[in-house]
Amino acid sequence: MYEITREMCKIETKSKWQSAFVLIIILSILAIIRACMTIDSIWWSIFVTAIFVFMAIISYIIFRKRFKGIEKNDEFYIVEDVFINVREVRAFANRFSRYRAYYEFDIKFSRNGLHHMLLYSKDEPEEIEADYSAIFFSNPGDKFYLLMMKDKEKDIILKCFNAKYYKISEFDFNLVDGKYIPKKV
Repeated sequence: MYEITREMCKIETKSKWQSAFVLIIILSILAIIRACMTIDSIWWSIFVTAIFVFMAIISYIIFRKRFKGIEKNDEFYIVEDVFINVREVRAFANRFSRYRAYYEFDIKFSRNGLHHMLLYSKDEPEEIEADYSAIFFSNPGDKFYLLMMKDKEKDIILKCFNAKYYKISEFDFNLVDGKYIPKKV
């Protein structure tokens, strides 16, 4: 049985938002290099560089709350819920990406609503993974631990852990009013 720890929650949630931010930065750097190689004027090179730096700053502002909320403020918590069903929303084939297709699923829980998930393969994974367990290894009525994050207007489900395969670390969380709150370090 796997244990849900405070660090695991930080890694699980932070990686989702960091990967999008890192992709934007890498694409910006590649675009700057390409533009500077094709432009003869130093002023146009500076202008193009400024535009991509501005885009990187805007993307940082967009994703900043996600990084800060998870690392510093511990705005996440875990609740128990009951799995109702999973429904495939859409499948998409992409000829230009290394991923040939992706699949979108809505995982429904009794009290906390829907959790939207994206998969790049319908193959059953070899090891149990958090969100995959809801799609491949769950039946209606199964107990789940939902990793939640406070947002401006509502709480968002970030990950779902099947209680058959995961347990909550008693050293990292306190149960308060039905929520597992991370202990202060």
